[in-house]
Amino acid sequence: SSSSAASDVYKRQTVTRTNTVISTTQSRWPSGSSAYFSNSGTDALAVTNTFNLSECDWTIEFFFYVINFTSATDNPRLFSIEKSGQSNGIIIDYSVTPKLVYNQYGTGNSIDPGSSGYFSLTTWYHLAITKDYQTHRMFLNGTQISVKAGGYTPTGNVVITIGGSRLNYNYAKLNGYIDDFRVITGCLLYTSDAADEEDS
Repeated sequence: SSSSAASDVYKRQTVTRTNTVISTTQSRWPSGSSAYFSNSGTDALAVTNTFNLSECDWTIEFFFYVINFTSATDNPRLFSIEKSGQSNGIIIDYSVTPKLVYNQYGTGNSIDPGSSGYFSLTTWYHLAITKDYQTHRMFLNGTQISVKAGGYTPTGNVVITIGGSRLNYNYAKLNGYIDDFRVITGCLLYTSDAADEEDS
């Protein structure tokens, strides 16, 4: 079931664009557009208003479409939660089959859903990750693919970087599209599979 939404939870935030372009080539919605990341240079979108995600429940959700991994370096990132050298976020592990992993860069800690995190190239997917106190959950197309307790969120104010890593642009480059990216603080939109949500 979903928790009740905190008041004033939906606010526009300032986004700093670095080379990233808005494209109509791919979109999750008919006649729409999405952010295109070319896997070159310093493509990224940084949400410059700070969040303190360690002190509240939160939901991050978006649609993604990965083109390929040609010349990709060091596991491309769909997004990063970053602060003073700490860079957590969803990476794509492409060592065997493309797979989603929530990773704490430089610590060796990760939330790995195994084969449940596999996905195909050139296909749109919906991804959501939630934090309920110290419990993190990942959902792929409405199905929960992992749940794990632990301190996987940097403490204090952070910057959200979409399509890469603000702290290290030489790595974690994405070649693909992201659509409808939302950060929702003080609210868990999902705590179980989408089928269960609809019945609640």
